[in-house]
Formats: sequence, C-alpha cells, structure tokens
Amino acid sequence: MAASAREELVHTARISEAAARYDDMVDAMSELVSTLPVTTKLDAEERKLLATAYKNEILFRRKSLKVG
Repeated sequence: MAASAREELVHTARISEAAARYDDMVDAMSELVSTLPVTTKLDAEERKLLATAYKNEILFRRKSLKVG
C-alpha cells in the first residue's frame, strides 16, 4: 500500500471521528487494515483510531438496542 493512500485513510478516519460518524471511521480503518501486508504493523495513532472506531460503533448499536 502506498504511503499516501495509508495517510489518506488515516485522515478520513480522523475527520470521521471529529464528525462523530463512526460507521465511516470503521469503514476507513477496516480498509486500511485489510490492504496492509501481513508483516506491516499499525503505528500508535492508527491503533488508537481503530479502537476508537469500533468502541464507539458498538456503543451506538448497544444504545439503539436499549431504546428499541
């Protein structure tokens, strides 16, 4: 994966987090992880974004189940 594509996905995830669009954030981070070679590791910021995306997406789904 080219560095610019990786940076673009991280940037998309940051913008999605700022807009509280966690489903878009999950999509961007999932694409990032799936396109990386197996031997490549995520850096600290990317791991934080991935954890935040899934944590908040699950939180919103759990809240919607409690309301319904």
